[in-house]
Amino acid sequence: MGPVEMGGSLFAAYKVRPADFCVVINATNVTVVNFRIRCTAGILVAGLRNVTISRGSIEESLELPVYRRGAGIYIYNSTHVVVKDVYLSGFHDGVYVEQSSDVKIENVTILRSRYGVHVMFSRSVDIRGVSAMHNYVGVATMYSQDIYVGDSALVDNVDWSEGYGLFIADVANGTFIRNRSLGNVHGIYILVMGGWGNRTDIVIAENWVEGEPHRPHLQRRLVPIREGGEQHLRGQLHPRPLRRYVPHGGGAKSGY
Repeated sequence: MGPVEMGGSLFAAYKVRPADFCVVINATNVTVVNFRIRCTAGILVAGLRNVTISRGSIEESLELPVYRRGAGIYIYNSTHVVVKDVYLSGFHDGVYVEQSSDVKIENVTILRSRYGVHVMFSRSVDIRGVSAMHNYVGVATMYSQDIYVGDSALVDNVDWSEGYGLFIADVANGTFIRNRSLGNVHGIYILVMGGWGNRTDIVIAENWVEGEPHRPHLQRRLVPIREGGEQHLRGQLHPRPLRRYVPHGGGAKSGY
């Protein structure tokens, strides 16, 4: 079912277990294309470089609870990895990137998972054209540097009471632009706890954040920051004035 999450804090660690994955890539300069996988954990890319995964689908049974599911695609300690034109459904994390660099995720659709795209402790990750719907969280970028998230649709991620369209935690040098965050509990949520080198600089521009009138019991808000670093919010489009909100009790939880 891997990766297996160990601990229950923001800094939960993962144990990589190759035997749990249906496809394990163990060579560099590899392209996986035109595939269909149905498994509790899909593709593992660990300790590799120059890997492309494109034009395929990976699905897991929705009968398993979220905490027992694995990752659709797990990229660990790898460089120059491309995931493009892939459909994923029913995982713990759709695409999980950890301790990796120069990763591109393009035109990927993720449904009914915990996190659609989840990035931790990584550098130079480019996320474009992602559709993340009916998850706990659409896209989460955490404790990473040089992150780009653009032209993505993050819709109806409400399967958790704290569901976020876009969750940003201690990202240094991040750009989040032209995304649509629609019908989530929180449209865009920014958590600052020190950042890499105690400096967190991000730009959020030209995003559309909107709730849905037929579910008025959900509070939706664009959450700028707590304190520290520089955050630039430019040209946000949303139906109500920007509301500054200081979260109580921190941000995303793990172990659920």
